[in-house]
Amino acid sequence: MAKGECKELKMAEATPETLVGKFIVLWRNETKQPCRVIGLDADEGKVRYELLAGPDKGKKFRSRYDKSQSVKVYDDDNLVLACLDT
Repeated sequence: MAKGECKELKMAEATPETLVGKFIVLWRNETKQPCRVIGLDADEGKVRYELLAGPDKGKKFRSRYDKSQSVKVYDDDNLVLACLDT
């Protein structure tokens, strides 16, 4: 990924290698939240993540996801873009 870019990824194609340690924006409590992916169980369709901003900053959560869903994946160089995407 070049600076200033993000990668669109379909969750059906997600693997721990492509997602863990990267940043994505998820809907939580009807708002978009930037988060760091810390775990992925593709067989069960679950992702573990840490919130990067807001009152719950630093808290870790686990959530199910729809495999037809697509997310934008950001790396360390593009973290600010993930935060701006909210």
